[in-house]
Order: sequence, then structure tokens, then C-alpha cells
Amino acid sequence: MSEKDPTRESEPDAKIHLDYRAVFEAAPDGIVVVNDRGTIVEVNPRAQAQFGYTSEELVGQPVETLVPEAHRGSHAGQRGGFHGNPSLRPMGIGLVLSGRRKNGSEFPVDISLSPGHAGEQDLVIAVVRDVTERSQLRAFGQGALRAAEEERQ
Repeated sequence: MSEKDPTRESEPDAKIHLDYRAVFEAAPDGIVVVNDRGTIVEVNPRAQAQFGYTSEELVGQPVETLVPEAHRGSHAGQRGGFHGNPSLRPMGIGLVLSGRRKNGSEFPVDISLSPGHAGEQDLVIAVVRDVTERSQLRAFGQGALRAAEEERQ
């Protein structure tokens, strides 16, 4: 019986081929890829559904297209700060973030940022999770708690 060489792929592992494009396309959260100038270079189908745009409408547009009007001005500076110190991190810790849909409506989001590279190009990969349901459940729970407290008094 010979020892297994840990640097060699096992037969089943050699047959597994992860198609990263398929993962990007099937991700349950929106993914928006932005270059160092703040231009959207790619979006996955979930992001298209969340924001109500097609890929063709978003690619080439400033990422601020997806930011509520009240925050667009400050977003460019925050973007620059991320590029100055890129790291994997959630965006807006302690803040309630919103995305802006094509129709102008806003929805609550959690956003995680990750630096990326494509050749010489620095990228930011933003994973966008729609937290509308969570926000509604939190509001319902808070309302129920207030009602219970009022009932006790």
C-alpha cells in the first residue's frame, strides 16, 4: 500500500471543474463589479432583477446610478477611500443602506465589498443583498414588542 501524495489531485477531484461564470450567474445575491473609476463593468442576473435594469443599461454607467440621490455626492469620496485601502469588508457598518432601482424606488440592502483584479485593472466586487424582508420582520417585531409593553402598563 503506497502513501497518498497530498499534492496530487484525487481522481474525483480531478473531474470537478468549477465554472466561475456559472457561479456568478447563479448567485443568490446581486453582484456588481466596478472599476477604479467607479464605472460598472459587469452585473449578474440577480443584481439586474434587484435594481430593475438590464446588463446593457448598467455596464458603462457610474455605480452611483444604483445609489439613492441623497447619498450620491458622498459616495464618490467613499469609493476613493476604499481604493486607497482595499480590503474585504462590509459597507456602511452600523448604517441602514439603500439601493436605488431604475424606477426611483429605494430598498434596504447589505453590501459587502471585496477588491479584485483583472489583469492590470483594479476592481471592486460588491455583493448586494436585498434585506427588505428582514427589515419588515424587524419592524413587525418592534411593533409587537411596543404593543406588549403598552398592554402591560
